[in-house]
Amino acid sequence: NAAAWSNRGTLRLQLGRWEDANTDLQFAKELELRQNGEANSLLLNNLGNTQGAIGEWDRAIENYLSASKDPSMSEIALANYALALFQIGESEAGLKEAQSLVRKDPNFWDMRAAVTAL
Repeated sequence: NAAAWSNRGTLRLQLGRWEDANTDLQFAKELELRQNGEANSLLLNNLGNTQGAIGEWDRAIENYLSASKDPSMSEIALANYALALFQIGESEAGLKEAQSLVRKDPNFWDMRAAVTAL
């Protein structure tokens, strides 16, 4: 079941086993798409994190943007999207996204740090 694969992938992500995590989370995403027509936003965000960890930033960005459509995951996914933009050299776009998040939530300390650093 997709949840079991997602859980194992998330654990592997936390353990720094990024390739294994990516495999598990990608499989979970495929299962959810087949079963539900869409993938869970937490799964998509975690998959983006594994893809970023292995340098697949374009794929990570796609998953962060998909995850951001869920209001309960929007800010975290968009923060990860902003950080991914920095990673691919799109600093201006990343800064704009970070500033937007800080305007929405002035206590979003990670994004305040990113804005201040730039």
